[in-house]
Parts: sequence; structure tokens; C-alpha cells
Amino acid sequence: MLDLETPVVHYLPEFALTAPADKILVRHLISHTNGIDADLFFPDAKGRDALKTYVEGLAKSCGTLFDPGEQLSYSNVGMIVAGRLLEVVTGMPSSELLEREIYAAVGMKDSSTSAEQAILRSTAIGHFADPGTMVARPTGMFTLPDTWGPAGGTPIGTVADLLAFGRTHLAGGVSPAGTHVLSAESTSLQQVAHDMGSRTPRRWAWAWCGTRSATRPSSPCRARRPAAWPSCAWCPSTTWSSPPSATTRGRSCCRTGFCGGC
Repeated sequence: MLDLETPVVHYLPEFALTAPADKILVRHLISHTNGIDADLFFPDAKGRDALKTYVEGLAKSCGTLFDPGEQLSYSNVGMIVAGRLLEVVTGMPSSELLEREIYAAVGMKDSSTSAEQAILRSTAIGHFADPGTMVARPTGMFTLPDTWGPAGGTPIGTVADLLAFGRTHLAGGVSPAGTHVLSAESTSLQQVAHDMGSRTPRRWAWAWCGTRSATRPSSPCRARRPAAWPSCAWCPSTTWSSPPSATTRGRSCCRTGFCGGC
């Protein structure tokens, strides 16, 4: 349905920036190599047109940091534009695509895509350390705006569901229930690291964040924790009210803030 080597504007003609955007390929969006400068762009729109509003705003508000494919820089905007692209191609909201293609296929029965869904479950809110006392304080923001949904701003899941997703990737795309969610080839491709010669110990793949191995410097990117979503940017900082235990294991986590935990 989609060619990763095709310019984004082919599928999404309205995609534009304050700098030329015609050379940004679909692959650049999901591999953190698009160069778009939009980390602080937070348009507050809700509902089915949220991502449409986000993409339209890029043309007036955001430029580029480097040419596409030239460097690697963790990119929330890439995942958001990719989410809008999928909406246009499939005719379905990105949240419904996530529910159908990931949650249902993997068996993530207790995960949600919005605060409205989360309130119906036993959901823990996120906590941050108080800078002065280092005492855990509850977050003042439950989720990021709907415009940041594909970048992990609104999805919420339980520990068990996140582990099921991780196991699906480790099993070559086969879910714990035996469903073939991804082909083995696609799963392997998503785990190949793209460090672009960076000296940072972190290595980014389409679906995982990992660290370099001194003994296996060219090995595929390995997951550092199970809280990974369908792509790196579906995984913002996950904060728990307490470590998973007999009493909290079934509770959902509330993920708010920037991606500091990958």
C-alpha cells in the first residue's frame, strides 16, 4: 500500500514546511532521519481532524534542522506525520488503526487510545520527582494533545499488554496467541539500528531503542524495556505510580511528557 522510498507529498500533498519538504521520504519519517524541527510544536486540536490540523500547521510554523537522510535525530513529528499519512491512505483515524492493527492483533485487551477510554479502566497516573525534594509528585497533565497521538501522546497500556507487544517482536511478528501480526522480514527490518555514525550509546531502529554492544557493534537494535509501541515514538516516558506488583500488575499506566524513557 505504501512505498517507503516515495516522497511524503505523493501521498500527502498538503505536507509542507517553512523549508522545502519534497525530498522527505516515507522512510525518513519512521527512521528519525527526516530533519523536521518541530519538537516544541503542540497545536491543541481534538477529534478526527487533530492530525490534519497538526500537518497543516507545520507549513507555517516549522522548518528543518538538516537535509533528510543526512543525520539522525529522535523525531516525534515524523511519527505524527506518518500517522496522518496512514489516515489519508486508509480512510481511518490513526487511533482506530492502532486498535485494529496492533491492539486487537497482538491481544492487547486492556490498552486504550484516549483518556476517555482510560477512565473506564483502573488507570494509574504518572508521577515525576520533585526537583527540590525528589519526592514523587503526581503529574498535572494526563495526556498530551490529540495532535500528538501517533507519537505516543495518548495511548495507554498495561504491563501485560506491553509485554505482549514486546514478545510479538521477539517472536518474529507472531503474537503470544499465535497470530501473525507482522512478517518475519518486516519484524527484522524494524529492528535494524540506524545510528548514522553518531557517538551516542543509544541506537535507534524503527521499533526499538537500544545501546551499542562492545562485542557486537553491528548487531540489531535490542529493546531496553518492554514499554515499546509500534515505533520508537509510540513510547514516551512511561511513569508508574509504583513498580509492578501483585496489586498494580493489572493497572494501566498514564504516559505523559516527552520521550525520556526510551
